[in-house]
Amino acid sequence: MFFAALLTTMSLEVKQPPIVINLAKNPGNDKKIVQAALIDKRAVDLANQRRATEAKLQQEKILEQIRAEEQVRLEAEQAKQAIELAAALKAQQQAMLEQTKKAQEQAKLDQQVLVKQQLAQQQLVKQQAAAKQQQAAAVKAQHDRIVAEQQAMLEAEVDKYRAEFAAAIEENRILSSVFAGDIRCKLKIVLLPDGSILNIKVLESSGNVAYDEMSTKAVYKSAPFPMPQDKELYKQLREVILSFKNGEQ
Repeated sequence: MFFAALLTTMSLEVKQPPIVINLAKNPGNDKKIVQAALIDKRAVDLANQRRATEAKLQQEKILEQIRAEEQVRLEAEQAKQAIELAAALKAQQQAMLEQTKKAQEQAKLDQQVLVKQQLAQQQLVKQQAAAKQQQAAAVKAQHDRIVAEQQAMLEAEVDKYRAEFAAAIEENRILSSVFAGDIRCKLKIVLLPDGSILNIKVLESSGNVAYDEMSTKAVYKSAPFPMPQDKELYKQLREVILSFKNGEQ
């Protein structure tokens, strides 16, 4: 556009007409001719100056228009770039929003999965604890049953030995009509593992020393008592409480 303006400016310049000077000798008209030539030259110079000024103004106007058009073009380009930048920023923001939304949704899903896993783990722990409790209860029940069975067997064995002790003492006890029929005493005997007597203690006296001594002698006479080899049974039979009543035991 700049070059087109320059061409236009150049085309506007008008070529100056040549100055014609008549060299023919004419004494009467020489002065007038010279004056006319000078006037024409001034007019031509003025016209040329006016045309040069107009051409310069026209050129400046064209340059101003070029600058204005260039400014408009630049502003349009800047506006376009601004629009494109705004669109790019908007697209970037939208992409970031979408990415954030996806991340939030994924985090929500991960949280739900984590909660489910925790619930499942808690349920598993509860089930394992319940199973352990049931197993422990079953083991305890079995242990209690075995202990009860062993205790029953132990008590049965103890009762058997006590019955044997009572039978042995019954054979060696002397009944006497000298003593009242309701007279009674209670003795505690301590036995050794071989069935021999360690000592005898009167826990409850009959009030009659002779009856207490007779009962004590009957016990000593019955020793040694049959004793089990089992240590637990021996513990149960080590100390025996005997009640005596005249006429019965």
